[in-house]
Amino acid sequence: MAIDSLFVLNSANKTVLEKHWRDDQTTKKATSIVLPAFLRYLDSLPHKKEAVPVWLGPAGTACIHVQRNDLMYLCTVSSEGGRAGSDVGPLQVLDFLDRLVENVTEYIGNATEITIKENFTTVYEASILSEMMDNGNPITTDIALLKSLVPMPNLVNRVIENVTGMG
Repeated sequence: MAIDSLFVLNSANKTVLEKHWRDDQTTKKATSIVLPAFLRYLDSLPHKKEAVPVWLGPAGTACIHVQRNDLMYLCTVSSEGGRAGSDVGPLQVLDFLDRLVENVTEYIGNATEITIKENFTTVYEASILSEMMDNGNPITTDIALLKSLVPMPNLVNRVIENVTGMG
C-alpha cells in the first residue's frame, strides 16, 4: 500500500488543500467515499481530538491523521492495487505527517489555513509536497535536504507568484 491522498482540513472540516498520488478511480474513492465517511466519524465524536490516529474506513482504506493547531492533516491509504516497493505502514504515514507539518512550519511560519493558502505554490505546486513524496511514498523528509531542493519563500517570490500565477 502507498499513500493515496492527503487532505488538510480546517476546524470546520473544510478542505484547505488536497493532493492525490494515485489514479482517477482511487482519487474519486478518496474524495467521494472515504473522506465523507471519515468526516461522519469525526462528527460522531464529542471532541475531534478524541479521534484515533488510524481509522479503518470503507473500501479497504485507512485514514491516518495528525491534528496540529486548527488543522488536521489526513492521509488516505488503501491496500488495493499495491505496487512492488510501495509498502507504507501506519507509523511511516504518521511520521510523514509530522515531518510535513514541521517542514511547512519551517518554510511558512505558523501553518494556518491562511498561511497555507498564501504560500500555496511553495507548499503544493512545485515544492514541498512534490519533493517529500514520490507516487505516494515518502522520500525526502529531512529539512536540511529539503532546503537544498526547495528555495525558501520570500516577498519577491510571492509577488511574482501573485502577478504571474506561477511559481
